[in-house]
Amino acid sequence: MEEDGGRRWPLVVLTSSPFHGHMTPTLQLATALHALGFTIAIAHAQLNPPDPSNHPDFIFLPLSDNLSAIDASSSFTGFIQTLNTNCRPSLHQHLIRLMSEESRGDKSMVIIYDYLMFFAGAVAMDLNLTSIIFRSSSATYFPAFLVRRQLHQQARFLEQDFAMQDMVPDLHPLRYKDLPFSKSPIEDWHQLVAIFSQQRNPCAVIWNTVKFLEHEALSQIHQHYQVPVFAVGPLHKITPSPPTSFLEADTSCISWLDKQAPKSVIYVSFGSLVTLDVKVLAEMAWGLANSNQRFLWAVRPGSVSDAEWTEFFPEGFREETRERSLIVKWAPQKEVLAHSAVGGFWSHCGWNSTLESISEGVPMICQPFNVDQGVNARYVSYVWKIGVELEVLERGEMESMIRRVMVNEEGKEMRMRAGEMSEMVKDAVQNGGSSHESLEGREREMEEEGRRRWPLVVLTVPPFHGHMTPTLQLATALHAKGFSIAIAHCKLNPPDPSNHPNFIFLPLSDNLSAIDSSSSFTRFISDLNTNCRPSFHQHLTRLMSEDQRQGEKSKSVVIIYDHLMFFAGSVAMDLNLVGILFRSCSAAYFWACLDMIPDHHPLRYKDLPYCKSPIEDWNQRVAIFSQEPRPSAIICNTVQFLEHELLYQTHEHHQVPIFAVGPLHKVTPSPPISFLEEDTSCIRWLDKRAPKSVIYVSFGSLATLDAKVMIEMAWGLAKSNQPFLWAVRPGSVCDFEWTEFLPEGFREETDGRGVIVKWAPQKEVLAHWAVGGFWSHCGWNSTLESISEGVPLICQPFIVDQMVNARYVSYVWKIGLELEVLERGEMENMVKRVMVDEEGKEMRLKVGEMKEMVKKAVQNDGSSHDSLQGLFGLILSS
Repeated sequence: MEEDGGRRWPLVVLTSSPFHGHMTPTLQLATALHALGFTIAIAHAQLNPPDPSNHPDFIFLPLSDNLSAIDASSSFTGFIQTLNTNCRPSLHQHLIRLMSEESRGDKSMVIIYDYLMFFAGAVAMDLNLTSIIFRSSSATYFPAFLVRRQLHQQARFLEQDFAMQDMVPDLHPLRYKDLPFSKSPIEDWHQLVAIFSQQRNPCAVIWNTVKFLEHEALSQIHQHYQVPVFAVGPLHKITPSPPTSFLEADTSCISWLDKQAPKSVIYVSFGSLVTLDVKVLAEMAWGLANSNQRFLWAVRPGSVSDAEWTEFFPEGFREETRERSLIVKWAPQKEVLAHSAVGGFWSHCGWNSTLESISEGVPMICQPFNVDQGVNARYVSYVWKIGVELEVLERGEMESMIRRVMVNEEGKEMRMRAGEMSEMVKDAVQNGGSSHESLEGREREMEEEGRRRWPLVVLTVPPFHGHMTPTLQLATALHAKGFSIAIAHCKLNPPDPSNHPNFIFLPLSDNLSAIDSSSSFTRFISDLNTNCRPSFHQHLTRLMSEDQRQGEKSKSVVIIYDHLMFFAGSVAMDLNLVGILFRSCSAAYFWACLDMIPDHHPLRYKDLPYCKSPIEDWNQRVAIFSQEPRPSAIICNTVQFLEHELLYQTHEHHQVPIFAVGPLHKVTPSPPISFLEEDTSCIRWLDKRAPKSVIYVSFGSLATLDAKVMIEMAWGLAKSNQPFLWAVRPGSVCDFEWTEFLPEGFREETDGRGVIVKWAPQKEVLAHWAVGGFWSHCGWNSTLESISEGVPLICQPFIVDQMVNARYVSYVWKIGLELEVLERGEMENMVKRVMVDEEGKEMRLKVGEMKEMVKKAVQNDGSSHDSLQGLFGLILSS
């Protein structure tokens, strides 16, 4: 699992406005929250909708906006008013439906809304939901907006009793001309003030900015709202996300940039909404031409008044600049700004563009148009001094600006300052940085919002080491995500509560004194399930009533039960609780259990579980396992690439979600739970061996072997001349306490190259560089541990699933050999084939590749990581 990766608490519904500059950071924020584990829904206008295929894990909620287009030349405030009025009813309907769905149960919901979509705050208040404003503009824009509103109330703009170049009192360094909507008609401003006065006070504010950039403005905002303020930007640096542009980016420009000298190109782009006058564009063209600088110019179709695309270019411009320019309709801006060839950015200073430029250390030429762009340009040029503001729209001035940024000493100083800020941005988004901490803080707040009603997860563990180990590993992974954990266990071979001080332990009355592997296993399982059921039922009813006795709302309970403890699924059904089946064995074993006669390659009759058991045992097993109820989902301790087809078949058979979350020992660290004390001295012995020279021998916690077979093994190891580490469990050899079975002369022959211990720390042993092979019973845990460390196997299966696992190791994956003749000569041969021969090298190569695939599976975005995230979401929706 992720260094955390993903807590799924309340459902987070984010509203996205139909503007590219707002939708992009909203979806970046959604992606960051989803990576932390939250379930995400995107409420969006039907005008300019996001592409659901870019976010397959999100829920998309279209809002009826009754809008056909965004006309930048018409009244912006009229458009926003209509957008909010029209979208409100459908958002209300979506939220009511989500809250009432049976699958959502009692789970809370949090609304994060773009400040232009303020209707969502009103809907959240109506439904008593937590609401958070998300502001994708600069923080400094907000105090400027407040001052602009104050001036409006004083009728200052109407009276025109100031010069536009004058500084605004108490808002240094902004001038009146920099204030939002300073160039808009006064009636537009009246309307804007009226509609934004409808905004509700939120529970918190999220800002796509960096603390070091706008520290003072963020403090003012906190004083204004009196709620937590989280500066989480720049979001494009915090989380990768698919493109959200409404235009297709022309990536050929990257190939063009690859051929240019470092810092030689000025990139020109004015965003997704700006419309320019053709006369201004003509001046820009000649300014670029006369500067003699290389340039990449993104000219958005329709962005020039009365022109479809580049018809406005003056005569001679193309010819003069052909060898040093490229003109595209839309560019992949983040990649362009990150390119080594780009030395300057001529921009409208939208906040996304400004952040992207700062993040890559690129100085700017600022040509602002509307809303927050004047504020941003002023800070870029006057406060941070990483750019210049273009105020005279004439070719000579434009040529001069380009040279100042790209050639002159002034530009070098700006580039140096911008580079320093780029490093500060990197620090901010890394662990421990201000933006990272703000996002974690928002995560913790949202955790508290829903955590009180998180389900309690109760896991059942049978008294077998091979089942208990992965169950407690799964419990540890769930607890790391914040779930409360209870372990229902037998009194026979119980887990050690001191290893898990934060778990609740629920002992079950099993009335069992020992596990006798030589007797009927199915009879033992039947008694285990019959005896444990009553006390398990009592524990659950007590847990479910405790909250009510304390005057709290009852939290839900989710049961995860080992497939041998199927009584827990029946109890869950009786109490109307979610029951999830946990299979600690391979997916292949499940299918082998379904059919006495295999109908799928590669299993043979001899590989089937219980093939050596009396037929009455099989009949009894079928009878008792037929009692298993249908689960809500199935968790498998396997890896998707290992058993992809079988997992798909399992899903088709059960028709419930399947979560392949293994190997769990690689997903989460957990304390040892062996019933025997590990002899760690063997690690020091391994430290002295040559790489890949030692064969490790162990047959798990249950197998009992005949002394004659063990004697053959001893001589097979002796005659192979290979160093070996042999774990001989006390009592595992019939009629002997420990190693008394060893033949005369064996110790002398193997002295110096063999070590025998009672029990080994197996994961550490297999991970040791000296171990080159594993002679194993092929229990599933041992098989997964061997694959995870890239160690080939000699397979000597005994019971239950071990024959299935051995067949897959030797015949399907070809990373080991199956020992079928239990004779010293064959054993010696097997050891040499795995440890010395070319065949062993090929196996080691294959299993080494599988080791790397396991690593990828448990990392972020790997199949096991994603399955575990899906499991968290399912539990939280219970």
